[in-house]
Order: sequence, then structure tokens, then C-alpha cells
Amino acid sequence: MSNPPAYHQDMPPAGGFSPGRFVRTMPKWGPSGKGWWAIGIGTFFLGLIGQVYRNHQWRDIKFVDHRAKLVVTPLLQADEDLRYLRAKEKAVEYEREITSGDPEWEVAASVYHNPELATPDGHE
Repeated sequence: MSNPPAYHQDMPPAGGFSPGRFVRTMPKWGPSGKGWWAIGIGTFFLGLIGQVYRNHQWRDIKFVDHRAKLVVTPLLQADEDLRYLRAKEKAVEYEREITSGDPEWEVAASVYHNPELATPDGHE
């Protein structure tokens, strides 16, 4: 145990280390923190204003489309009514052709013993 240890401990230089700069260095260019907040809030409000503007445009477009549908609906319904009447007439002719040999059969008579056009709730 008389041998000295085989290592050498590092010690500071004589007079100590030079003082370190522990100051947070921020870049001197670009907006400040308040500037970034202003940019963010301004962007938010510009987007909000744009969205409100687009909502007004979309509402106007929907209004015009709705009015156009209201104008065209009677014409489409008339075409559908004509198509229905033609199909019904064709079905009656086909029924007349098939049942021509049965004198007791009434062509186009309801087999349910109710009016042809009845509402779904049963009221006539």
C-alpha cells in the first residue's frame, strides 16, 4: 500500500477557468414575440373574415339552386305523370289482351276493393 495511485486527477488551471457566457442569445433579425402574436392573430382574423365571406356566397348559391328547383319541379312532375299514365295504359292493354278469354274479368278493376289513389294512412 505504499505505492501511490496510478491515476492523475485533472485540476483547474492556475487562476481558474475563464468566465463562461451563460446568456441566451436570440437572433437580432425577425419579428419579436409580440410581432409573432400579432401575425398569428391577424392571420386568424383574416381567415375568419374569408370564411364568413365564403359562407355568404355559399348561402346565395344554395338560395339560387333552391329557387331553380322550385321552378323546375312542376315540369319534372308533369313528365313523370305522363310517363306513369303511358305505362299504366300499356299495362291495361296487356291485361285486356291476356284476359280476353274470360268474360267475367273486369279490366283495370282494383282487386283490393278500394279506390285507386289512397293515401298511405288510409284516409281517402
